[in-house]
Amino acid sequence: MSLHEEIKAEVKPAMMAKDAVRLSVVRNMISAFTNELVATGKTPQDMLDDAGALKVIKRLSNQRKDSIEQFINGGRPELAESEKAELVILEKYLPTLMSREEIKKIARKKGSTWCH
Repeated sequence: MSLHEEIKAEVKPAMMAKDAVRLSVVRNMISAFTNELVATGKTPQDMLDDAGALKVIKRLSNQRKDSIEQFINGGRPELAESEKAELVILEKYLPTLMSREEIKKIARKKGSTWCH
């Protein structure tokens, strides 16, 4: 199952759980997927491949991060909290980044000398 299909399948469980934030984020992702498909000359019924879906989710994640910063700088912490809740849901679909220690461990195994 592709990431796009997996996210589309999240609508019903979010509705049944009455999780308004998750439902809103999932619907927003699906809408962004449709916009991406149309922008790339495909039909709204097509499915994005995982790379395309991740690109869209990353863009949505970056938008949330920017909004959080703007709301905090503007003295609106309550709006920043709402964006943070949405960001947590978006980040569940993004791959986790390796920590600095994990990267160093791999570099040491490869015999690299740049790592201290």
